[in-house]
Amino acid sequence: MPDVDARGGAADAASCLRDRGRGTLVASLYHLYVAGTGFATLVIKLNEGGHQTIQGARWTNETLTRYMDSGFAAGLLRVHNPECRCRNTGGSCRNKIYIQGAHEELIDWDTWEAYQRRRAVVRASHPRARNSLYTLTGLPSCGGCRWGASVTNTSYGGVYRRAFAYRCGLRAKAGATACDGVFIVRTKVEEAVEEWLMDKAAHGIDMAPSSGPGPTLTPIDDQAARARARVTAQADVDRHRAALARLRAEHAEHPDDWGPGEYEDAVDVIRKKRAEAQSILDNLPDADPTPDRAEAQQLVASTAEAWPALDDRQRNALLRQIIRRVVLTRTGRGTADIEVHPVWEPDPWSKQVNPA
Repeated sequence: MPDVDARGGAADAASCLRDRGRGTLVASLYHLYVAGTGFATLVIKLNEGGHQTIQGARWTNETLTRYMDSGFAAGLLRVHNPECRCRNTGGSCRNKIYIQGAHEELIDWDTWEAYQRRRAVVRASHPRARNSLYTLTGLPSCGGCRWGASVTNTSYGGVYRRAFAYRCGLRAKAGATACDGVFIVRTKVEEAVEEWLMDKAAHGIDMAPSSGPGPTLTPIDDQAARARARVTAQADVDRHRAALARLRAEHAEHPDDWGPGEYEDAVDVIRKKRAEAQSILDNLPDADPTPDRAEAQQLVASTAEAWPALDDRQRNALLRQIIRRVVLTRTGRGTADIEVHPVWEPDPWSKQVNPA
């Protein structure tokens, strides 16, 4: 498995092709990441398995991330965008594009696109929410200051308890003068949310206050069709961008092979096709709208039905589709009111306040 150089590309392509037996290992890394395993866990697996970089060093988050992001395993090369006008010749410019390489790919295109989609989701998410260790990771907030509430460890009677409770993030950071704070046993919050979920599944959400007309119910098939359209449009844009890069490279290498105006005409054709593809992509919605009551009811019912068979990460992923936040408001020492803000209701916190 090749290491990567400081510029983020594959450092030794030939060695990867010679060592075809590691192709399965490389593919498994992508499949595990797409399925939700983080880079830190993958690095541990590599190092515990005795796998080293080409330099004989242990893998790190940085080297593995650069290698997997390079696209080398998908048969791609990551190069400086020829349209960039930064004039940076040192390789540090981040304006890069992917072009088709001459080497054999180790993963299929669908896996590569799925990997890129999860990378985009992870980059856009709060670091605390990237690894859903608990059922409610990323959802609880302090009702006093509206800061996030995070899990905290405790030690009582000589017994160490990991992730024992949720506490106010602002008070933990700035002290008691910033917020009275909240401290409540984590399992109590999880039990309250589960009770809320089962109640909504049993009695429905028809009596919930309306958030307005709302978007039309979107069938799952329509969501999948829009997702495929976005992937296709992005692939078209990338293909035309790579074609332009290859055309420029070919012209630079063999300028005498082109007749008067031929190169310019070819560039104009590719640019026009790329602009058309970009226009299609720009007009596609980035994400599906927040579910209305009818769609939310389906999500609630299906989540409640599957709940006993789900692990914490799966529960968290489903709850994020129906819950905006879980508010923990201090009522006393170690106690709090627990309120769920569902996505189909108007957001009570739409007008943000700053803590005193």
